[in-house]
Amino acid sequence: MFVFIAFGFLLRSISPVELHLDEDEFIERVFVEFDTNVWDSPNSDATLIGSFDGGSILYVVSEDSQRVLVRPFAVSALDSVWVDRNSVIHYTPDTYRQWYHEEERRKFDLD
Repeated sequence: MFVFIAFGFLLRSISPVELHLDEDEFIERVFVEFDTNVWDSPNSDATLIGSFDGGSILYVVSEDSQRVLVRPFAVSALDSVWVDRNSVIHYTPDTYRQWYHEEERRKFDLD
């Protein structure tokens, strides 16, 4: 039994589970365009606790004047953290596809 439990934890740490919130549990889906710092509170003296990679899809669950409280789409060590409001873009499949296309062009310097 212990081996199966340990294997399950190992499998989930290698391949994280996607988080699916109900429509009434979040305000909007967003993504970050570039690597973005995350904070433990919306205050200006908040502690930096990590970062999200560019392209990370997030759920906005609360808002402040300068920052938004988000949860990541994929379950991670960072959960319910604050990011700067101007670092997120409203998520739609089209906007994300366009961002991804532009990111690939930038990475590989394609014209």
